[in-house]
Amino acid sequence: MKKILTCSLIILVFLSGCVKLHTDRPKIHYYIISFIPEHFDREPLPIKVDFEGFTMSKIYDTDKFIYRSNKYEINSDFYNRWIVKPNEFIAEYIRDYINFNFSDINTLKNAKDFKIKGHIYEFYGKINNGILTSYLNMSVNLYWYNKIMNTYDLIFTKNYNKNNSTNDLSTSGFINSMDKNIQEVSKEVLEDLYNAMYKQIDTY
Repeated sequence: MKKILTCSLIILVFLSGCVKLHTDRPKIHYYIISFIPEHFDREPLPIKVDFEGFTMSKIYDTDKFIYRSNKYEINSDFYNRWIVKPNEFIAEYIRDYINFNFSDINTLKNAKDFKIKGHIYEFYGKINNGILTSYLNMSVNLYWYNKIMNTYDLIFTKNYNKNNSTNDLSTSGFINSMDKNIQEVSKEVLEDLYNAMYKQIDTY
């Protein structure tokens, strides 16, 4: 009987120790890509721009990092996330840059009204044969307010596709690779929008 009690006590002590032996839950890390475009050495335009924000495909509409191994499988990284969803911070940087660098605040009374919409189709990373490639696929639409018809008319639309590869398979590798995509796409978007608005103002 004593042996049974002794064994029972030993088992209880062991189990209580096992309960305490647990690892801390991994910490969730949040990231952001800061958009730093090259300065446009161009004259400000007499424009007012309204942003309706960028929408995002439901597959990628999350703050979690998304990876694809093939065209069927999608994985999300629970512990590595964007501080805000990608469509939100991309639209925010483009909007802020246009407002601060394209618009001439001295001519706002006679400014031309424009509206910008956008959509992100793909925003993910893919690892294949030891290479990590990030993909960004998005579109941007520019509308001009037609005061005669009281409508916003589409004057410019374009799809932008970028991908960058790296041997760095870590989280930093994915962020740096996607950062290059965003910088390259944003520069093209800003160039195209400026030229489209300049042409529209020059025409009318």
